[in-house]
Amino acid sequence: MRDLVSDVWLGGFARALHYWAAQAMFVFALLHLLRVFFHASYKKPREGNWVLGAAMFLLTFLAVFTGTVLKWDQEGYEALIHNLDVAELLGGAGIWFTGELTDRVPILLRLYSAHVVIIPGLVLLLFVWHALLVKRHQISPHPEIPVPEVETLEPFTAHLKRVAAFGLMLLGVLPSLACSYHRSSARRRSRRSRSPARCGCSGGSSPWRSASGSPRSRTSSQACSG
Repeated sequence: MRDLVSDVWLGGFARALHYWAAQAMFVFALLHLLRVFFHASYKKPREGNWVLGAAMFLLTFLAVFTGTVLKWDQEGYEALIHNLDVAELLGGAGIWFTGELTDRVPILLRLYSAHVVIIPGLVLLLFVWHALLVKRHQISPHPEIPVPEVETLEPFTAHLKRVAAFGLMLLGVLPSLACSYHRSSARRRSRRSRSPARCGCSGGSSPWRSASGSPRSRTSSQACSG
């Protein structure tokens, strides 16, 4: 993760964009689920679509959780501990998230596979199913708006146009947030790397060499570079 942010061109921006997109996905999924619940849009004939939406929200939560573990910072380490505790509570159903499944595939690699392949694949599959059911049952009416005697149903493409317009708006907002977050993170990393007290270097010495001019060890250099 440090190599991605420090050594890859636009790596820090890509990480920040991924972070803000994940937050937006979770928040908007939660808001949509609450809207469906309070507008009673889950009632017949849309019960199945409500179950699909709840399942997608659960998968979204799992995606955020596995992504938090993969950061492998203090928050990620604590999230992994919670992951092991929950897996122990689930018993055999949680064996995928424990070290007991196999000693050949590390748990972090399994969580990575779930984060980038399994969970996105399931979300995509359920989303297509969800959209087909919305097209079949149409958009549910607002409970406080009376239904006219002769109701003119708009085509499903009109709903897709609104979704696309909202998506384009997000495409404008998320990169702006990512740029702001990336710049602030870069400034914090720069201040940490210039701090002599943190790495034990003298203020004017190179981070790759000691005061005597001899190269530092790899471990010492990594710690000094932050």
